[in-house]
Amino acid sequence: MEYIKQSTSTVEAVKYDGNLMLLMQFVKKMVEDEKSITYDEKEFSIEDSVTKEDIKFKVISLRCFHKKWQLIVVPHGHYLVFSQNKFKVIDPEKFESEWEKVG
Repeated sequence: MEYIKQSTSTVEAVKYDGNLMLLMQFVKKMVEDEKSITYDEKEFSIEDSVTKEDIKFKVISLRCFHKKWQLIVVPHGHYLVFSQNKFKVIDPEKFESEWEKVG
């Protein structure tokens, strides 16, 4: 998906909301050789110190070669952004306050 920032620049980005296929399609579109991508999807659980309930969250760990080897960890709800020919992860509050979806 394409996002715009103050009508001056655009980036390609996808939000990891548990949909592994959508995230992998996004990465494969940006990386020339699909064989250079591996991933692990992990779920972690931590105990809330106040309520004593378990809080579960997912992360994707991507290893890919795009210009150089990168290890990218994308927590659930965060955005994977492709900009200036590289990947980066941005937390949802920061991304959604700066970028607007196009189309």
